[in-house]
Amino acid sequence: MNFALVVAAGSGSRMKLEGLPKQFLKVNDVPVLVYSLKTFASHKDISGIVIVANPAYIPLVVQFVEEYHIEKVLAVVSGGETRQESVFHGLETFKEFRIKDDDIVLIHDAARPLVNENIITSNIKECQKHEAVTTALSVNDTIAVTNENKEIIDVPNRETLFAIQTPQTFKYSLILKAHENYNAHPFKYVTDDTSLVKKLNHPVYIVEGNKENLKITTQEDLSIVEQFLKK
Repeated sequence: MNFALVVAAGSGSRMKLEGLPKQFLKVNDVPVLVYSLKTFASHKDISGIVIVANPAYIPLVVQFVEEYHIEKVLAVVSGGETRQESVFHGLETFKEFRIKDDDIVLIHDAARPLVNENIITSNIKECQKHEAVTTALSVNDTIAVTNENKEIIDVPNRETLFAIQTPQTFKYSLILKAHENYNAHPFKYVTDDTSLVKKLNHPVYIVEGNKENLKITTQEDLSIVEQFLKK
């Protein structure tokens, strides 16, 4: 079976908002979180959803689930102080629902409201073959690597570069092992679950994403999402 783990525990600090975190703001009168939840819930191959949220906002998440009639939600659980802690809490929660080692978990950021059915389907299909995949978008701009003084020290071939998105999708036993390894031996520069799996020397493959699957980090991003929805 296939399960979605939607991470909605972030504070949205980069948007410098007073009030609700970005995943709870409304676009076209619908909370950002609800868009991706509805997409996962309506997908025929998703069996259940676990949502991870800041404890202070769990009642609000539960309210959204009920108000927007989102099916397949198994649990809404507390996140941790970091993204890694939050995802690990969600992974542990799946044990209560008798998840199997070979079941697939799609880990998705709630701040990416426009994930679509094709991306979810491709993630599941490729994960069945490779055990670990991540949604990503090829980079069109030339990328520069700099030192601490902002001096360019390398310009890598952009044909080999991809911007990582979510969902990031793994066999349950693999991603759980990756998090347990990180908890036992923490390392720097961890921004996603792909990094943890790579530390196990396990290959991770690319699933093609799209520009609409952007992550909301600024006020401008909210406007861009609104424009995409109008299309």
